[in-house]
Amino acid sequence: MRTEKSIRNIVYGEVNVILTVLLSMVTRTALVRILGLSAVSLNGLFTEVISVLSLAELGVGSAITYNLYKPLSEQDEQKLTQLMWFYKSAYRLIAGFILGAGLCFLPFVSCLIKDAEFDIGYLRSVYVIFLLKTVGSYFFSYKRTLLDADQKMYLISAANTLFRVITVVSNLAVLMLTHNFIAYLLSDVGVTLANNAAVAHIADRQYPFLKKKDRLPTEERNRIFANMKHLFIGTLSGKITNSTDNILISVLVGTLQVGLYSNYSLIISNVRRILLLIPDAAAGSIGNLAVSESRERCHQVLCRMTFVLYLVTSFCSACILCMSDPFVEILFGREYLMDDILKLSFVVNFFYFVVREPLWRMMMVSGLFAKDKNISILGSSINLVVSVALGLKWGILGIMLGTTCTLIIQIILKTRLLYREFLHLDRTYYQRLLMKTSAAALAGLLISRFLCHMVIPASPYGRLCVYFMVAGIVSVSLNTALFYKTEEFGYCRNLAGRIIMKYVNAKGK
Repeated sequence: MRTEKSIRNIVYGEVNVILTVLLSMVTRTALVRILGLSAVSLNGLFTEVISVLSLAELGVGSAITYNLYKPLSEQDEQKLTQLMWFYKSAYRLIAGFILGAGLCFLPFVSCLIKDAEFDIGYLRSVYVIFLLKTVGSYFFSYKRTLLDADQKMYLISAANTLFRVITVVSNLAVLMLTHNFIAYLLSDVGVTLANNAAVAHIADRQYPFLKKKDRLPTEERNRIFANMKHLFIGTLSGKITNSTDNILISVLVGTLQVGLYSNYSLIISNVRRILLLIPDAAAGSIGNLAVSESRERCHQVLCRMTFVLYLVTSFCSACILCMSDPFVEILFGREYLMDDILKLSFVVNFFYFVVREPLWRMMMVSGLFAKDKNISILGSSINLVVSVALGLKWGILGIMLGTTCTLIIQIILKTRLLYREFLHLDRTYYQRLLMKTSAAALAGLLISRFLCHMVIPASPYGRLCVYFMVAGIVSVSLNTALFYKTEEFGYCRNLAGRIIMKYVNAKGK
């Protein structure tokens, strides 16, 4: 049942995300062509500023989700009611905190701008709209967590798909009619809040007991607060690692360079969203697994999930490295292209951001929040020091290398902690799996790029087609040759066969 629920979540989620990606590309192209690079740069910059301020719910979401898995498996409505009312109160406090902190930062917004001129009032207006969009979401979005933990993410995906279409139609209409960035942002805020309200309504219908009021016992609140404290520190450190690239590029290199990087990061982030649906859809199943299965079974699932993500991520990494230039040229123009070494650094970080997710998800259900925060602190410290030091010397490449160093160090340390403190198993097998897949992925990237340089069709559309075939053939051939005899590859082959047979049988009926 866990596998079936995960697959259903993935199917609904992939439809939503693929449609979202395609529509985002349309919106992005319109934004560049109608308003220019300055609007795109501000959009990327303030998105990360607000992301840092929000601190990924200050750890509250992760702490509550961890506590939802057991009462969900036991169908304990009273405990679920207590947790969700606690969650609601906590989120309202968070919304107030973020609003206050965001307004305190308002006078200093202009300090983030380099090599570009914007009116101060205009900058502050754009920033406040981003801030209000984030704050408003906290009054509704906490109910998403219960649906997700209960392996019902497909309901969220269905609502998101509908409202994504409405968002893009509304945004394009506003852009073409007004040519005004602030009007565009206000349109986006309105539909986003409506989307959150719709998901909250779905949760209320799925769980009528949420309308009841019941306070969480004091000792349990104290235990959750203790976890939140550790998660707050870890979340803050993670945000420094994950959400500061645009800020560092703006401050160290130049604000307009954020726009150039954002064109590539748009492609990468959208593909990453598609791939992360696999661990997202399985998040509830991983939580159920941790409270109901043996540690050996958890290790097996972790290895299999990591390998599944490796297969699809190595394929997508090769495609992004080879196809991003003609894609950017078609959408935005040749003047927005970047060097090969920069694209390789983007893709390497993309690879590790995705492949690490099963390990991160297993850490979140292990309850090792206190010890995990130390790894996050170390990672963010290394990221800032290395990114600033190398960024001053090598620009964007140095900032990307700082992120790479952090990701690798955190993967090594989290693996050690998980296997020693939660699984109580030897970590050698999993470490070797990560090393072999990393080496194979790098080899696939270099071989694909070398072959693509040998075949250069004149048309960017022709290059897209040829480069896709080259990257795909290299990735699939290399992975099959290297991993065909492994247990994880056999699992993937059997899983694919079962899915195909189920689909064929369903069509036959």
